[in-house]
Amino acid sequence: MSDEKSIRVVYDPQIFLLQKYGGISRYFVSLVKEFQANPKLGITPIVDARASCNEYALSELPGIDLVRVTGTFHSLAALAREVARPLSHYKHADIVHSTFYLPGFLRRGSPLPKVVTLFDMIPENTPRGIKFWNPHFLKKNYLRQASAVVSISDASTKDMLREYRLPITASTIYLGVGSEFQPNVPRAIDLPAAYFLFVGNRGGYKDFGTALRAFSEVAKSVKSIQLQLAGGGALTPRETKLVRKLGLEDRVVQRQISDKDLPSLYSNAIALLYTTQYEGFGLPLVEAMASGTIVLASDTEINKEISGESAIYFQVASSGDLSKLMSQVLDEPTSFSDKISQGLERAKSFTWANCAEKTASVYKALLKQD
Repeated sequence: MSDEKSIRVVYDPQIFLLQKYGGISRYFVSLVKEFQANPKLGITPIVDARASCNEYALSELPGIDLVRVTGTFHSLAALAREVARPLSHYKHADIVHSTFYLPGFLRRGSPLPKVVTLFDMIPENTPRGIKFWNPHFLKKNYLRQASAVVSISDASTKDMLREYRLPITASTIYLGVGSEFQPNVPRAIDLPAAYFLFVGNRGGYKDFGTALRAFSEVAKSVKSIQLQLAGGGALTPRETKLVRKLGLEDRVVQRQISDKDLPSLYSNAIALLYTTQYEGFGLPLVEAMASGTIVLASDTEINKEISGESAIYFQVASSGDLSKLMSQVLDEPTSFSDKISQGLERAKSFTWANCAEKTASVYKALLKQD
């Protein structure tokens, strides 16, 4: 294939019918948008989907005709129809990029070269949270059959190689952060004067309990402060019970916030509390850094890979360590100005433009091998 010819890359429909919101769907929608907006990259993206439950795809890919489906049943039914229908989009394509790891799509587009993205090894490393069959467990088969593998972090690649023991070489390409995440964003929603922030899912390895217990210690001496929870769904009965036990009913606020208001929530926070015990990348870390927000993160390998010296780290699962850091941030906020500056500078390297450019290079290198 000549360098002048645009490479036609098909993205299968899996993630567009599995995630209403989420980091994986954000990744693929952002890639498609970048390739559409920058033809010089030499990639023509093709979304092989007729229907979607994904809000990013439905609202941000206006050039792609997608029918909105709602609810788990309708999404799964649409996936079943996608598995059975003819693969017309693949006839003139050059590459297939799988968007997830469902069995019906493993050989979709064969014999075209297949690119697979490794997002994390969370199901394999947190088995207690998996009660039934999980589609991530087909990931090994996808990776084994891939013509090229993209990984979103070195830590994920390291864990994959240790767990699967496959002779795989992966290209590390970091995720991006949107330009809407920046310092000094006006308060777009009704926010308290002072609050710590917890973003996203809270269950299992996310270790929300550590954040909540740490906050309860700080809240004893600072009466006006709140803990704002962005997304992640309403508090579970177990979480509600713990909140009541700690006497924080009026101090913990969960918000189902829209994407357009999320930058404001980051920008006006005292600090992000990032207690996760395991992760594949950690997009909230980058979003907080880009927003000029202090990051208090558990001292895991992946958090250090992404945040470097920009974050302040505490021992994993130690609410005592975290509460001490939170008190320091409240008592001496100006002493952390260097961390904020370092975070702003570091966040500049995490862009969707960089992600798309490096991904395009993987596609081009793959075809040159043929």
